[in-house]
Amino acid sequence: MLKVKEDNKYFVLVDKKEKVLSLAQKDSSFSIEIDQNRTDIQILKKYNDRFLLNLNGVITEVFIKKNTDSLKVTFNNKVVTSFVDDFFVYRQRKRVDSSSGDAFANKLFSPMPGLIVDILPSVGDYVKKGEHLLILEAMKMENIIKAPRDAKIKKIYTQKNQSVVKDQLLVEFESFQE
Repeated sequence: MLKVKEDNKYFVLVDKKEKVLSLAQKDSSFSIEIDQNRTDIQILKKYNDRFLLNLNGVITEVFIKKNTDSLKVTFNNKVVTSFVDDFFVYRQRKRVDSSSGDAFANKLFSPMPGLIVDILPSVGDYVKKGEHLLILEAMKMENIIKAPRDAKIKKIYTQKNQSVVKDQLLVEFESFQE
């Protein structure tokens, strides 16, 4: 049995429904869990964007076309387009979307306690959604903290080799109209 780790979670938008996908991998086998439904997947063959998979014991041909921000998956004559986001980026975006004002929406917080190993952008830099901002070491693992959206760095509240706690303010972005 494969264990699903907290850091292997992704946000998935399928047929306009938000889902959290947990992923565990061992060699060429995967275990995916969505809405407490687990699917064991083994990759049997791969040809470009065509895969022959064993899905819970059923051999299935799947076509996966990766676009800039989405995946188009075709199997059993059904086409599903999904948008996949790193779970941390999704959580940050949900904070932005649900916030009551710009002050909160323009801030990036630490997802966990740890040590800031590196800070990649500088104040004044423009960053793209998903671009690496910080490297946070926690439990001897390096975690990359990514930009939740396109923005300009207004202020960085941490520094290299500084310990941070969960939900500590790390970066503030410039306010801008979209």
